[in-house]
Amino acid sequence: MEDQVFLARGYLERGNAQHAIGMLEKMHLVPENSDHLEALTLLIEAYNEANKDSEALELARELLRLHPEDTDLQDCALHLFSAFRDNALEAEALALELKGKYPEKSYYSYMLAYLGHTWLSRGRDFVLEHLDEALRLSGGTYYLSTAFSIYHSYDMVEERAECVTSMVEHSPEAYDTRRCLILEKLYTRQYEAAAELGIELLMDYPQETWLTEKVEEVKDLLYGDRFDRLIQRAYWRIEKRIDDTNSRIAVCLYMLCFFLVFAMLAFFGLIFAPFFIVKFLVIDESLHIKRLETDALYRKLTEVSDIVQHIP
Repeated sequence: MEDQVFLARGYLERGNAQHAIGMLEKMHLVPENSDHLEALTLLIEAYNEANKDSEALELARELLRLHPEDTDLQDCALHLFSAFRDNALEAEALALELKGKYPEKSYYSYMLAYLGHTWLSRGRDFVLEHLDEALRLSGGTYYLSTAFSIYHSYDMVEERAECVTSMVEHSPEAYDTRRCLILEKLYTRQYEAAAELGIELLMDYPQETWLTEKVEEVKDLLYGDRFDRLIQRAYWRIEKRIDDTNSRIAVCLYMLCFFLVFAMLAFFGLIFAPFFIVKFLVIDESLHIKRLETDALYRKLTEVSDIVQHIP
């Protein structure tokens, strides 16, 4: 059995979850048998990777009922439950239980902070208390990407910057480090630096749609006309307000205002359509050609956009 589990784990780590599932299901595993627990826990992970959420959740709950003291199973189940809003309370209860048993393990404090911030809208004090504890217990080198997002949501500018500094010191080439560094440059309006870093990361990860969108946004902020920049910044402000509020009524009002403004702009756009046609076909095109010839950063941004558009 150990050899089969080893092979299945190898398939899962190489991204072939379906093959791992096939191998494990053919082993006729018995949930009540503790000797099968390692393989069954791996099967939960494989179901999760293959987006078979109901199978993963059902198996995890059954195994927790039968083997409530197995720590590997508990960690696996906690990771699984935390991925879904509908299971966030279940995950929080499990994290609190495990934190009580193993107070020295940073992962459970981190999970409480993550769940409280991402899914459960726990108060700022609750989230920061558990986040600070997770960072302290881990030596300040883990969970920095999540800490960065949490600090940003609470407008904790200095703490957010310290997160990026620590990430760059410990793992400068890591994807999360580079992602947070780009976002930090955007938040501090260092658009040219954000563009350069975004181009580098996008060349390494061309399939990342969020990054493509950010690079295009930076290009608009740097090279779009004043009207384009006004619209872009208005959209970002509304997006941030929506992210920061938990009130559905407030979100609806923000969105209503946003669409009313754009409806008005569309109306005036019809009136001034001839001007915009001339602007687009003549003025913008000539400016585009001139920038390609004289501005190295603009040329890079344009080349990257063209490359990404042709990726299947």
